[in-house]
Amino acid sequence: MVPIGQQIELVDAIWATASDARWHTLEEVAKRLRSSYGRVALAVNVLEKYGFAEVSGTSERRFRINPGTISPMETVYSLRSLLHGPEPT
Repeated sequence: MVPIGQQIELVDAIWATASDARWHTLEEVAKRLRSSYGRVALAVNVLEKYGFAEVSGTSERRFRINPGTISPMETVYSLRSLLHGPEPT
């Protein structure tokens, strides 16, 4: 099992790589990030499940970040702020 910190870093890296709202293949992103196809596929599945990304149903799996969507980390920070108040600076 991959430590949660590494999983979060991968999701952030995928977000940064694909935040142009263009279609990207899982293989392309895995190569660019020097990660395994399987890890990228799992992370993209999570992004899709929670509405951050759209995955095409073609034989070559492609995805794109949904335009206008805030990043998963921004979502986490916003939820934490609602629950616990703003982060100290």
